[in-house]
Amino acid sequence: MADCNLCSMENLMYFKVKRIRTALIIWMPVLFLINANYQVCGQTCAKWVKISDSNNILLFQKDSTHFIKHFKAEFTLEASLEKVTAYITNTNNYKNWTGSLEDFSLVEKQNDTVGYFHFLLNVRPVYKREGIVKTDLGHSNNGIGFHYTLVIDTLYPYPNEYDKVKYFRLEWQIKPITSKKTEIHFYYVAFSKKHSQWVFSLINQLYIYAFESLVDNLKEGLELN
Repeated sequence: MADCNLCSMENLMYFKVKRIRTALIIWMPVLFLINANYQVCGQTCAKWVKISDSNNILLFQKDSTHFIKHFKAEFTLEASLEKVTAYITNTNNYKNWTGSLEDFSLVEKQNDTVGYFHFLLNVRPVYKREGIVKTDLGHSNNGIGFHYTLVIDTLYPYPNEYDKVKYFRLEWQIKPITSKKTEIHFYYVAFSKKHSQWVFSLINQLYIYAFESLVDNLKEGLELN
């Protein structure tokens, strides 16, 4: 009986880890983030802690509360500022980065730098979610390089067929190092339940894997364009 109980506990733990991993693989590329009440660049009391330094990608994490975790990735791309910016802001590329993204289509172009897009996520075969995201491309505060943000706009009038995504925000900071080399700082804020330390360690490893996959896709796409 004791052996059976142990097997049941092991099976339960396996499926819990599998569910966490599946959820992160689905949602990580989409980057569910907290709303604009929290600054995406992490202007909180906590300090950045490096959790990975592999494949020329620096990944940092810090906590603002028990349920909000800030992440930051720093890496370089062997391409000009103009080429990198054009590639990152080309919404036709987003399906290559996000396997669960079914649609990302323009709803309204406000001007040359601001647009509103509808997106549809195929979270599971029988469950989809959608929303309106506002994209904004501008010059960095110091005038060198660009920053590019994507933020959910829950007030934008749009008839929805599926459950709406309520929180989403990410930011790219793009600046030149040389005429053919560009530095990227990529920020996002993740919701997280209160887990034990080993679960957070697993989550961090999955984030590291997701960032490495994203950077690989960026490098491959830039080489082909």
